[in-house]
Amino acid sequence: MPKAPRASLVEDVYDELAQEILSRQPGQETWLPNTAELSEQFGVSRTVVREAISRLESQGLVEPCHGVGLKAVRRLHKPVMASLSLLLPDQAERLRQATATRFLLEVEIARLAAAHMDESGLQKLREAQARLADPEVTLERAVEADTDFHQVLADQCGNLVLKLMLESIVELCRESRRLTIESTGFERPWFSHQRVVAAIEQGAPEAAADAMREHLELTRTDLTAQLAELEGGREQDHQCQRLG
Repeated sequence: MPKAPRASLVEDVYDELAQEILSRQPGQETWLPNTAELSEQFGVSRTVVREAISRLESQGLVEPCHGVGLKAVRRLHKPVMASLSLLLPDQAERLRQATATRFLLEVEIARLAAAHMDESGLQKLREAQARLADPEVTLERAVEADTDFHQVLADQCGNLVLKLMLESIVELCRESRRLTIESTGFERPWFSHQRVVAAIEQGAPEAAADAMREHLELTRTDLTAQLAELEGGREQDHQCQRLG
């Protein structure tokens, strides 16, 4: 039976690769060397490299692409999303609880962002708003623009724990936005976003927190209506199947 790789060697390779990936520019597509090259680079066996890569993948830092190589990514929310899917198999309930969690995170994020926002961050907020308001915007692009708006606030809030916690539910937030924007359009989120932007431009943390709270209340109302409609439709289908 082959010996298991020494934990210290695996951790050394994992740590160095993780730090290298995290130091790269977010959004920039980059690739890691193959297993043989990494083995030579670190002076360890391929077994050690494979174990380190397995850890990186479980943490959402690499994505193996068959026949291509190892893509460096920053999906640190991946382990949390996998756990949530197991703990809350019902998607509607996951969305409800994610929305409740957003109140705990994003009101404070908006407050802190108003105190720390720089001109670059403000420009990114305005760009996201412009994309959201584009008359020819598709549903998916509207969802991404909305997501980017909230991501900028998290990036600018100065608190990495809050930022990572919000990123851990980003896929649920996207799904929520798909449901609400498809139903109500982008005007509602755009107008409530504008109140957040105005408060941040004025350097008013409490006003930004209040504006975000109002925005999330609107989001919860729209999502609740959409989920009720979807669940009602499913129940009707089940009744038809039983009668049929």
